[in-house]
Amino acid sequence: MIASVLKNIPLLSKFAFDEIKIQILSGLTNKNYLVTIPSDPKQKTILRIPRESTDEFINRDNESHNTDIAEQLGIAPKNLWREVSGISLTEYLENTTKPKLDKPQTLDKIAKALTTLHNSKTIFKGELNNQKITKLLIQYFEKCSNKKQRSLKPDYQKTLALLEAPLSVRSAVPSHIDLVQENILHQGEKVWFIDWEYSAMASPFWDIAIFCNSAEIDSSLSESLLKQVLNNYQASDLQCLNHYRFIAQVVSDCWQAAFVQSPQ
Repeated sequence: MIASVLKNIPLLSKFAFDEIKIQILSGLTNKNYLVTIPSDPKQKTILRIPRESTDEFINRDNESHNTDIAEQLGIAPKNLWREVSGISLTEYLENTTKPKLDKPQTLDKIAKALTTLHNSKTIFKGELNNQKITKLLIQYFEKCSNKKQRSLKPDYQKTLALLEAPLSVRSAVPSHIDLVQENILHQGEKVWFIDWEYSAMASPFWDIAIFCNSAEIDSSLSESLLKQVLNNYQASDLQCLNHYRFIAQVVSDCWQAAFVQSPQ
């Protein structure tokens, strides 16, 4: 399959398949590969091939539009090629690492990138609101095995109840939506956000909640992050974030049970 994909990419089609070095990278939603041309080792790119199981939940036109905006904002790597199916080729960022969250300056950089995104006043395609979250959660839950549904049901029902009422009066902002640690790259004085396929307009709490859950950030650091990212921070915002953290965790648990783990 990879050979046929490479033939359709202008940047790589001029090379024979056996001239190209391919290294498998980690990824849940996508199959990711580091593609290197041995005759020119500096020519490295990242090839992303989406997994079919998640296609029904992703709007590729929205992703393309939103990724281009994020690139213009300087918080997403340069896209070199993409097609409507979601297969894409992006620049390879040298000397990147997973963010070391024990260092306050790293959190500051993440907060700065989030502020750049949320305050950009750009309009992303797509919207993640309570109704959309509810719909996705139900779809994920229904795809789980009966055993998984039984274990997830209490938190699932609590989440549905939380989503019945508005959680925040703050306006929707352009958001990454899936800001787990794996989608953040640290490079010198910068951080980059990758994998924008779920991006949309959403509450500013959503990105912060996803990141805090992934990084297992405590209440004190969560509040510090809120104060950096939110405009006109209020004490009630921390409770709102806690609600979003719970909702985001349950959505993630249902997604993992539906698409990552084998049915029992």
